[in-house]
Amino acid sequence: MKLVIRDGATLRAMRKPLVALGLLLVACGQPATPPAKPGAPAYTAPTLRLPAIAKPRRYDLSLTIDPGGTEYRGDVASDLDVLAPTDILWLNATGLTIDRAQLVRPGAAPLVARVVPGNDDFVGFAFPAPIAAGPARLEVSFGGKLDGERALGIYRQAEPDGQSYAYTFFEPLDARRAFPCFDEPGYKVPWAITLHVKQEHVARANAKVLSETPEANGMKAVRFEESRPIPSYLVAFVVGPFDVVEAADAGKHGTPLRFLVPKGRGAETRYAASITPRVVGALEDWFGMPYPYGKLDVAVPPRFWGTMEHPGIVAMGQPLTLMKEETLERKKSYTNTASHELAHYWFGDYVTMQWWDDTWLNESLAQWMDMKITAAAEPTWHFERERLQRAQSAMAADELPSAKRIRQPIVTKDDIANAFDGELTYNKGASVMAMLEGWLGPARVQRAIRAYLQAHAWGNATADDLLTTFDAELGPQASTMMRSFIDQPGLPLVRAEIDCAAKAITVTQKRFVPQGVSLPDETWKVPVCVRHGGASGPATRACVLMDAASAKIPLEGGACPTWVVANDEATGYYRADYTRPQIDRLVATKGALRPTELASITSDASALVRAGRLQMDDAMPLLSPAFASSDRLVFGAAADIHALAHRMLGKDERLASFVRRALTTRARTLGWSPKAGESIEDEEMRPLVLRLWASGGHDAQVEREARGLAEKWLADRKAMAIEIASAALFAGARGNDPAFFDAVLAEARRTTDRREKGLLFAVLGRFTAPALVARAQAIVAGREDDLHDAIAILYVQLGDIELEAQAARFLDASWDAITSRQREDENQWLFSALGMGCDEARATEVKRMFGPRTAKIPGAPRTLDRALEEIHVCATLAKTSRPRAAAFLEGAKK
Repeated sequence: MKLVIRDGATLRAMRKPLVALGLLLVACGQPATPPAKPGAPAYTAPTLRLPAIAKPRRYDLSLTIDPGGTEYRGDVASDLDVLAPTDILWLNATGLTIDRAQLVRPGAAPLVARVVPGNDDFVGFAFPAPIAAGPARLEVSFGGKLDGERALGIYRQAEPDGQSYAYTFFEPLDARRAFPCFDEPGYKVPWAITLHVKQEHVARANAKVLSETPEANGMKAVRFEESRPIPSYLVAFVVGPFDVVEAADAGKHGTPLRFLVPKGRGAETRYAASITPRVVGALEDWFGMPYPYGKLDVAVPPRFWGTMEHPGIVAMGQPLTLMKEETLERKKSYTNTASHELAHYWFGDYVTMQWWDDTWLNESLAQWMDMKITAAAEPTWHFERERLQRAQSAMAADELPSAKRIRQPIVTKDDIANAFDGELTYNKGASVMAMLEGWLGPARVQRAIRAYLQAHAWGNATADDLLTTFDAELGPQASTMMRSFIDQPGLPLVRAEIDCAAKAITVTQKRFVPQGVSLPDETWKVPVCVRHGGASGPATRACVLMDAASAKIPLEGGACPTWVVANDEATGYYRADYTRPQIDRLVATKGALRPTELASITSDASALVRAGRLQMDDAMPLLSPAFASSDRLVFGAAADIHALAHRMLGKDERLASFVRRALTTRARTLGWSPKAGESIEDEEMRPLVLRLWASGGHDAQVEREARGLAEKWLADRKAMAIEIASAALFAGARGNDPAFFDAVLAEARRTTDRREKGLLFAVLGRFTAPALVARAQAIVAGREDDLHDAIAILYVQLGDIELEAQAARFLDASWDAITSRQREDENQWLFSALGMGCDEARATEVKRMFGPRTAKIPGAPRTLDRALEEIHVCATLAKTSRPRAAAFLEGAKK
């Protein structure tokens, strides 16, 4: 699952008659659940995990689904191994109605079970007498809701033409909302699925269609082959009037590839259909084996967050997959996300984690792999360099007290929710793998990963399993290093100093800690790779595994170097502790720095300011040369320094003036439209430069120009690419013209393109005039627009230093109305957006408003802690850095 903030959806009324018919067909002639007898034993439901009293060997699942209805019926039969005598079996079930259940054993009469209500996660099936250990079959008839608002379990979605579709999204704990099951990743078994659907509907699931048989009342039974072993969270199916788009075979072994899209939208899959076969081929090449699941359907659900790696039927959201215009940014977004989800077919599907504490085995490895595969599928993008931005993002979260381990023990549902931490589970884990690879070499790590997959094919694995393979394939130092990073939070701060007398480079480490934060010091077993050189001659690379507070890297012959890069090619997961003279020397040494290293040093400078080891006026001189760079990573790192200054200073004319001086010439040269024959670097840089220049420069003339361009795009999507239109729309909103607000809102409600819709609602959050802020918030609170679309307004306001306090008060007042219409994970994301303030009073207010609300939302306590820590760090930093930033900007005007 690629972790992202999703966009929105539109709801429609649903119909029920076929579901009622399914209820009659399923329930007719079956024994009812017996009532509890007087004196029947009382049972206590489990609280987190199922008791190890039985395990499934396979499932037969039959469901009757009409996407136009609000309910569905089903039967599930679980072939079990009962491991010890018991008079009750517990399964996971949430929000389901159990009609009947019975246990069938070889050579014995069926036992009708009494249903024992559990809690929100469990249901019990009690028997009149203990059942013996051995094989058995539990058969359950049940009913459930097709969720039409929060997209839970099996959910329904109406498209603008009124046609309705049903989808599934189960990770991590929602398969139990769809059917009773053993809903833990360790229970990995085959599934045989039959879907009873309308004759005219398409139904697809993990495995190939085995048969379609007509049934009464305009229905048909779609029976699927038995699947490969999969856990419940990876079971998937879709039902509805889909168009089925046939594409070229995926990969190099004849895998059929089809796209399942809402009716009439097939042409918009052109790019996805062209690149997906190359993605599969690149994965087959890297893993040295064919795609493992026989067929590949690409289901296209409404939302970005519906994207999911189900074996045989990957889900790729409409904002990713359906493109009316194929811009570079949209191509990258689809290709990289497809690379991530399809990498899960090996990391997560072929070999599945045993329990959620090893979520990182799925997500870290897929996040690491998706950069490689994107780069292989489209080499001109050089996408493997994205590891730098991901590492920087992870480190910003990892420096805080709330930082969790990559491999976090799971003892509560909060821990399961936190296991999907985008910065630490995904980006830190991927960055640590990139560090391992940079240290030992890609070929060796590739061989080790292949050996791990072969050893655990079609089964489950733990961190110990992977690291045992590393011991065998890479040597014990590799697993020692990995454990150091996955089993403790935080990150190292590494300093490299040239000691000519000792003919060595001395490297030291300590824990990176921001100002105002108190944390125990730690050391890591960290591979430090440096590169050093002098005024002439080639540079030299050297590495050491530093397993103590300091180590020495010998200098081999020749003159003593004059410079040293403390993180060669920026592959190490650590901050480099440079002094201002060291930075000046490196920047001034022509040819010394590669672009990734300059970007890394610029990012490290921003972090060192947060740690109090540099001052703002030490870091801000890096802005002008970085803003002139043609490298997107260097520009992005400088934009982070600008964002830090903006957060402390607010809407400050001196900072806006600096942006105008630094970027106007470049922005005008790039222009709002692409030029014939321009480089891919210019194409990549245009939206980055225009966004910062147009919105950060606070130039009324530019804002009027941007509004005019935005209005042209609103009238004609061919006027400019959506990424450039985004820059124009957000800048134009700064003019606070009610007529422009109305135009954006009207188009947000009119467009059927979900990517456009998400953008346009987000733009409504950028207006700052009080009356327009209130109007935008009323849209979020109202019912005219789907909250999944309108919530973008609130996220933009919470992320705006001018509006965040007002937006937080609105969220406080509207909490119940908003959270009752979202999934639990979406509600958890709200807490993450509360950390924009920059003074202690804001932290106190945010904690007062939202602290009591964390208890009811899994993962929320730690998420809010991180937001409060971000405010605290900014408030501490601002005391000394705000005046220094202001002084630098004053001097820069002269």
